[in-house]
Amino acid sequence: MEFKNKTVLVTGGARGIGRELVNTFAKKGATVIFIYNKSQSLAESLMGEIRSHNIDIIGIQCDISDYVQVEKVFRDIKISFPSIDVLINNVGIAHYGLITDMSVGEWNTVINTNLNSAFYVTREILPTMIKNKNGVIINLSSIWGELGASCEVAYSTSKGGINAFTKALSKEVGPSNIRVNAVSCGFIETDMNSYLSQDEKTEFLNTTSLMRCGTPKDVAELCMYIASDKSKYMTGQVIRLDGGV
Repeated sequence: MEFKNKTVLVTGGARGIGRELVNTFAKKGATVIFIYNKSQSLAESLMGEIRSHNIDIIGIQCDISDYVQVEKVFRDIKISFPSIDVLINNVGIAHYGLITDMSVGEWNTVINTNLNSAFYVTREILPTMIKNKNGVIINLSSIWGELGASCEVAYSTSKGGINAFTKALSKEVGPSNIRVNAVSCGFIETDMNSYLSQDEKTEFLNTTSLMRCGTPKDVAELCMYIASDKSKYMTGQVIRLDGGV
């Protein structure tokens, strides 16, 4: 699958799954723009790595949980890149703990980062997709958005919202030939899961059919398929990538 002459935008692109998404699409010929917030050194190393292969890459700092920042950044993006072909709403944070110990500020941070940011960014990009009658939106979700996770109520709520956002938006923009799907990830080996002990990881992996973690590459390859014409009749789906939980 090649993505030459395609522009792909990835949020949360400096680390973990996002970093692999940026690498994968850039090496398949896409013009890739990625957004990061605090991971400046990782963003710079990613740009250096990709540019060493004579591939252009654009990294932009923005806290996309803040609509004021999003609006300002996308005003500039739309001047240089008037058409985005593929949007991947990947950014996400976790919060582990009892809901009774969680502050209102912590709750709002998770919801704003994981759910509201997808609305903010999609809202900026959709008008041109609708005008062009073409586009693909992929939202990164989690099995906890479907199943719910104890001590991860805010995270589970945000991902459940992403699933509903995906299904509803696909119906709204389908007549404009825009496809919207979500990838519902199981245990993926990233920094987000680093707080778990080895025993906790083993206990969870014993509940999966394949008895192993997924990798960012597993996610990127599925997203590449969803973004391609090979899946041009697929929309409104929440696709489980969980090793058989």
